[in-house]
Amino acid sequence: MEWRTGKLPLSGNPTTGGKSRQLVANPASSRAPDPYVTAPLTKLQAENQILVQQLRECAHWDLDGHVQNAEGMEGDARAALVALSHVLQDYRHTAHDLPLSSLQLMRVARSLARLQALLPNLRSLVCQASEDLVLYVCFTPTMRNARFAVWSGLLYGLVSLNADLGNHFPPKLLAAADLAVEHLSESPQQWVFSPGLGAKSISQLFWALAKLGYEGGQLGALVDALEKLMLENGSSTESPLAGANAQDLSSLCWSLARLVPEGARCARVWAKCLVDLERFMSANSGVHLKPQDIANSVWAFATAVAQGMTPPAGSHLFLSAAAAAVAKGALLHGSQQEWSNLLWGFGKLKATTQATEGFLAAGRIATRRFLPLHTKQALANSMWALASLGDTNATGLALEAMDEMRQSIAHLSAQDISNLCWAFGTLAPKERLDEAAYATHVLPMLHAVADRVADGGLKGALSQNWANICWCFATLAVYIPKAFYGSTAGLAAGIARDPLSWAPVDFSCMLWACAHMGHDPKDPHLKELWIKGARLYTDFSPDAWQPHLVSHDGQDLGILSLAWAVLFSSPGTRSSETDATARVIFDTAASLGVSKLSEASLTALAQAHIEACDIGLPGGGVPAGPVQTAMLELWAQRKQCFTCSEFQQRLDCE
Repeated sequence: MEWRTGKLPLSGNPTTGGKSRQLVANPASSRAPDPYVTAPLTKLQAENQILVQQLRECAHWDLDGHVQNAEGMEGDARAALVALSHVLQDYRHTAHDLPLSSLQLMRVARSLARLQALLPNLRSLVCQASEDLVLYVCFTPTMRNARFAVWSGLLYGLVSLNADLGNHFPPKLLAAADLAVEHLSESPQQWVFSPGLGAKSISQLFWALAKLGYEGGQLGALVDALEKLMLENGSSTESPLAGANAQDLSSLCWSLARLVPEGARCARVWAKCLVDLERFMSANSGVHLKPQDIANSVWAFATAVAQGMTPPAGSHLFLSAAAAAVAKGALLHGSQQEWSNLLWGFGKLKATTQATEGFLAAGRIATRRFLPLHTKQALANSMWALASLGDTNATGLALEAMDEMRQSIAHLSAQDISNLCWAFGTLAPKERLDEAAYATHVLPMLHAVADRVADGGLKGALSQNWANICWCFATLAVYIPKAFYGSTAGLAAGIARDPLSWAPVDFSCMLWACAHMGHDPKDPHLKELWIKGARLYTDFSPDAWQPHLVSHDGQDLGILSLAWAVLFSSPGTRSSETDATARVIFDTAASLGVSKLSEASLTALAQAHIEACDIGLPGGGVPAGPVQTAMLELWAQRKQCFTCSEFQQRLDCE
């Protein structure tokens, strides 16, 4: 292809007077003529068609074997961009005279995205042209009847361009997205695709909306329209996702997961995507797939399930195929973020059955390989995932990660510290470590965490973060007072700011750790937290616990009772308030019934029951009934000393 310049003036260019250097389309160009041009063109339309062709050729010059002419190409692109901005600015408000068709606008958007990557020196001109293009789309009716593929290409190009610039989207780009969503959700006849191109158009449109963080009111209607198409044609060759490749499918999954909460409603779309991705991964162990496609699809599926989506039937096959592909090297060249997303997805789904030793070994190798370079969030997520999946062979890796955490403690977020602490407590409990490992890795890491907690450096920490930190200290059997004082104060302050920001498991986890390590019961925040946890049973009825508090079960009751027995039943800490609160715990346990109390809960309640009888708590411990009988029988079996009746007579709690 030969590049040459001419002097064709563009209408409405007030600065050039028809004398500026402009690029003229070469008649010998190898590109095919525009198939959408069927009627004779006016002079203005012809000039604009040439301009669009110029931009497209400039944007694809690296594909045409003319890399050596980069300097000349930059000049041609500069001239075309200046001319484009003038055209768009001059005709922005002219509804009766449309200089660019919807198809041309889409091609311009995609060309701008490529030019931004190819010619960074033209960034300012590309940005100006993209802003002019967005304004033109918003204020003229050109795109009102555009087909789905055209809207998809337009938004994909504009969002890709601005994503490369750091996600600084023009203010009117969301308005353009509103037009697209409104038009396509109300005009299902526009959902017509060329054979084999439907999946790409759909994935690119939803990717653009997800990247924008779109939350418009019509998004639900757009999702419903897609689901309706899947219902009508999902199993036929006319399915909108027929012929989709792995990249299209994984991109669509990622987008649906980001479009909260509407994305989780696409049950049929998810089912189709996961079935086809499982097929791609099973073929040749996924060696032809990009690591990003595997990682994104697993991350997206886990995110959608966390948002409330019911996993489609057969989704376990998708996870098994992904794990098998990873074990055989499909992610060998994956980035640290891709590995982190993959492992996090498996951990979030608790896919322990699918996470084979080969999969876990590959995850350990990758995490260790990236350890010196790991972004801290990726490291925290990877370690958390390995712990969630029960990887008993990751103790050595955990010790290495402790050193990395200690050195980077000042740069870690509260969530990162929480995730790492929980992972270390799970992967490297004290019984697995020798004294040297304990002194070299564990103690220095925990002292660094304690310093950060004591300095008030965990701003924005959630209740779960504080609980995980204390739980880690208790599991690793290290008591550093300032870590516990700082954590109880942080949790109490967070609850005061937002009374609904906590969950019962956070109370029970924190209280267990404090009781296990013998934390000072005179810590004013500790008593406050224990009373708040116990009063969940008086402030809310059992029917309200689940929707209001996420979860509340017998395990929490057992820990609350045990915390009372260890921390608040002695003369120096006992009060009428603690006695009354303990009474609520025991009465509630009896009312729950044996079926809702685990063996661990019954054991904890038995210990607290004994303490209540010893100190003469008004009303005794757990009231007589099935729960008390089961609790004492279990305790008697463990102690192997008395029958239940003999034990009851000795306690004399009636």
